[in-house]
Amino acid sequence: MSELTPQEMNLRIAELVYPDADTFALAENYIQVTTDEFIEPFNYCENWSDLMPLLVEYCDKFEFDRNRGIAKMRDNNGYWHYAKNKDPQIALAECLLKVLESKADDI
Repeated sequence: MSELTPQEMNLRIAELVYPDADTFALAENYIQVTTDEFIEPFNYCENWSDLMPLLVEYCDKFEFDRNRGIAKMRDNNGYWHYAKNKDPQIALAECLLKVLESKADDI
């Protein structure tokens, strides 16, 4: 999973959160999401105000261990997802992506 760049991770998260939207890459790791209701830029890996609403919606608990550089997140079904990265936001975004992909696999 961590082989994805922040922009690739941002795109994948947006595709899973907004499956009927058009998404494409912008500059500086931002991506754009276009739906019938809105056109918005997002950067889940670098902008807490983009990431946090999704963490609250899709996870019932998340935390980051700074000493070990590990994020862990419990999805709404009680399953734990883990990611390792020194940057807490990127680690949590990676955990969120794992949560979203596991939800997509259930469909």
